[in-house]
Amino acid sequence: MKRFFYPLLIAAIVTVLGVEVYKQLTKKGPKSDRIPCHKEVVTFEKVFDPKRLQLLGKALQRGVTLHTRVQKSHYMQSQLFERISQRKIRDLIVKRLGQDDINVVQSGDVELNVLIYENDKKDPKKKTKKAKLYAGYLLFDYKLDGKLVYKFQIDFMDMQGRDIAKRIDCAVTSLQTITK
Repeated sequence: MKRFFYPLLIAAIVTVLGVEVYKQLTKKGPKSDRIPCHKEVVTFEKVFDPKRLQLLGKALQRGVTLHTRVQKSHYMQSQLFERISQRKIRDLIVKRLGQDDINVVQSGDVELNVLIYENDKKDPKKKTKKAKLYAGYLLFDYKLDGKLVYKFQIDFMDMQGRDIAKRIDCAVTSLQTITK
């Protein structure tokens, strides 16, 4: 009996460890490639509250409280905001959401916070070429009744912001496809 027990025990342990290693190696991280536009640049998405995702999609149609903020480069002279303003980016978001500016209210069920980040390519902490490839990113935080439901981040590549409208489109499409 002992002659069979130990080999079976070892085989079971090896199998369990092998399955766990496989799960870790194939685990999907926050980097997303769920829809075609995700594959064009680096994108990250995370659902924080799956149960409220459908409610978020419906509430977003009624209006949204939109807040935008910018983070300009510190070590290099800002190039992005010399070409495109925070207001212009905000208007692109409002238009893509299918809202009139009047529906972007200051009190609503959905709060959308958007950070427009300009990549500071002269930051001494950025040592690799990969860290200097992108021009910046847009970070969308969707909250419903004050609770974070969905977060989406997408890089843009043009220092003059010519691809920002396309990235906003991808961000909104991403939410729309996940709330259906």
